[in-house]
Amino acid sequence: MKKANRFFIPFILALLLNACDNGWDSESQQLFYKSCMEDAKERGLDAAKSRSVCNCRLETAQKKYPTLSDAMENVEKMMNDEDLKKCE
Repeated sequence: MKKANRFFIPFILALLLNACDNGWDSESQQLFYKSCMEDAKERGLDAAKSRSVCNCRLETAQKKYPTLSDAMENVEKMMNDEDLKKCE
């Protein structure tokens, strides 16, 4: 499985459980961040780098997809999003 998919699959499942049109609530932010951190650990990133990458990804995702519905509708785009990839 591609490394991007390892990150996005748990995130997608989390979003399905918490989807709404009111932006990103704290639980959804935490789920996104947790999925990102797990992926970073699997890829061997150290703790500081993992935090940096995941904070960047979360901030970028929230700017590009202001609601969870937007994120859900654009999961394919998110997996290939150059701005999210730049967070590395």
